[in-house]
Amino acid sequence: MSAPLLSVTGAVKRFGGVQALRGVDFDLKPGEIHALLGENGAGKSTLMNLLSGVYSPDEGEIQIDGKPVTFNNPREAQAAGIATIFQELDLVPSLDVAANLFLGRELMRPGGLLDVPAMRREAKRRLEAIELAIDPARLVADLSIGQRQVVAIVKALSYASRVLIMDEPTAALTVGEVERLFDIMRKLAATGVGIVYISHRLEEVPEIADRVTVMRDGRVAGVTEPHAPQAELVRLLVGRSLDELYPARARSAGKTLLRLKDASFRLARESAGWQPPSGISLEVREGEIVGLAGIMGAGRTELLSALYGTGLAGRWQGEVAV
Repeated sequence: MSAPLLSVTGAVKRFGGVQALRGVDFDLKPGEIHALLGENGAGKSTLMNLLSGVYSPDEGEIQIDGKPVTFNNPREAQAAGIATIFQELDLVPSLDVAANLFLGRELMRPGGLLDVPAMRREAKRRLEAIELAIDPARLVADLSIGQRQVVAIVKALSYASRVLIMDEPTAALTVGEVERLFDIMRKLAATGVGIVYISHRLEEVPEIADRVTVMRDGRVAGVTEPHAPQAELVRLLVGRSLDELYPARARSAGKTLLRLKDASFRLARESAGWQPPSGISLEVREGEIVGLAGIMGAGRTELLSALYGTGLAGRWQGEVAV
């Protein structure tokens, strides 16, 4: 086993009376994809923010190649070769791909003008390096969610010479886009870049991870192999066995409270990026919990806001019965 590229020892972080991290140990080896799992509030994001220079630990130590380091801000972490891709992508939709890749570090011509051709040439080279055929002149707003995710990776790679931290990168992706992302991650790891992969999707862990750390209540609950039984991962996540995860149903569902039959919501005025509900049929019955699933952009929020009357102006067609 190679020596750790990055290690955290005894990390403690408090926010007022809340202790987010309680003596966390974590390490990452060169070329390793290390999955970090945990429920909301387990401390994953706080730990990653320590590594990214967003926060400083109250106690504990961070080392790179066995040498202690202190990051006072994200720029210092980036200078050390650490970059983070957050779940909310830091891209500007109204700018093209090249402008996003060089945002804050623009290439200039004499006289203080932007060297747009040079930035687009370099952007194309970086995209082709991971075998991605995207025109650097395209607006980010015109890209799919999966393409935006990859652009964010290419942007981060200009900093991430050593470590890439990915926070829920597959949350908004289709199955095909996830496969493409995993292929890129494997190629990056093959060059020696260490990747910290945060996810809630347990089924993805054996497919992509080399090692798994599970956090719970600000502590490391366990470190395991990626092919550990899912029941074991759940036990580490929630602190109890899988057969206790879901309580017995209290009662059967009763009368119908809300019914939509081929219901569509027509906007009074078109709005870019707003997905109006169309041809929706569903029922919600008394005492029932109805799950509404879909990737980002599928229209879940628009459906609920239209039903509740807090969305954009428009009118319903079809049947909506309460």
